[in-house]
Amino acid sequence: MNQDNQLLLLRGKIMKFLSLIIVGILMIVSCNHVDERDFFRFRISDAGGKCLVQELSLHGRMLPDIGAPDCVIKDSLVINSGNRSENLFHISDMEGGLIGSFCRRGRAWNEPLSGLPLSEVYVDDGDLYADVYSFMDAKLFVWNISRSMEEDRDVYEDIVQFKSEDDTRLKPWMSLYRLDESHIIVYNSMESGYSDTYVEIPSYQIYDLSEKQLSRQYDLFNVVDLKPEDPMLAANAFLSNVDCIKPDRSKIAFAMSLMPVYCILDLSTGKAAGYRIKGLPGMRTDEYRWHFADIQADDDYIYALYSGEIMFNEEGTDIPEVLYVMDWEGNLKAKYKMDKRFTSLSLDRDKLYFIHHDGAVAVIDTDEITRELNR
Repeated sequence: MNQDNQLLLLRGKIMKFLSLIIVGILMIVSCNHVDERDFFRFRISDAGGKCLVQELSLHGRMLPDIGAPDCVIKDSLVINSGNRSENLFHISDMEGGLIGSFCRRGRAWNEPLSGLPLSEVYVDDGDLYADVYSFMDAKLFVWNISRSMEEDRDVYEDIVQFKSEDDTRLKPWMSLYRLDESHIIVYNSMESGYSDTYVEIPSYQIYDLSEKQLSRQYDLFNVVDLKPEDPMLAANAFLSNVDCIKPDRSKIAFAMSLMPVYCILDLSTGKAAGYRIKGLPGMRTDEYRWHFADIQADDDYIYALYSGEIMFNEEGTDIPEVLYVMDWEGNLKAKYKMDKRFTSLSLDRDKLYFIHHDGAVAVIDTDEITRELNR
């Protein structure tokens, strides 16, 4: 065999060897990457091709430290959902002054054993209300906030017991919204704090309070054969989300915590549509990125706090510094890069509050965003 033929043979062996290496790498990478669309029973479209990109400066509009890492702001009241002490909720004014502590935990029938953070505070016949769900005993406490502050005691207009003690832990509701006087909608999620086996695939459910039973269910997600590298993380954990309801109670918007996908569910038709923001990193089983951290909405727009960074990194860059704005048709309208990082949102009329876990709060008028989008 001449030298040229030997070189060709050697080159062929090298190319074959490199091809095998490349195929092996691709197989490893493909095992780590996950097709996000497999999780959903409805179409996921791409979004973000022509959205407004702006800087959002919050300098000079910081509010006093009100110590509210997880709160709802309504009518200039800060209702902190932090479970600190024997009371589930603490109410402060916008200057940080404590007004009172309410919803005492206890074992009496008219006391909640536990409580989830509030999804919303609403007005009924002039009074402020919140629906407090005690997941440990499956009771819904209809809390009259206005009367509680006036009388300096816990005032519940109604207490709804859903199931017997044996079935209480089968209802790990992670969000809850009032639809009308006798109906609520909940996200029945696996994030119960007990075990992901209680709810294998989460769903949105409407409950009839007068009948104390399920009246409608929206099955939106698929069973996905996926084994995350973290043994403590179930596949269904990828369906963790944050959500909000349209003020007219016609739609739910939800955005995924572990993938760059947001969705809109029409409660009347039961139809849902999803949108994946183009250009953002895909989902992997060997690293977890914090995508959407919180979401709020008014009649026109949805406001979503976004990170996209690897969770719990040492630099702390997983705390969101991006605000996305969408309309109720699913169109991504704007991306704002903020000059500070925040972990949650609260919307009170035309005021959008940005909240940090250390209690720092900033505020902007949503009218400013609306005017910018309508130019």
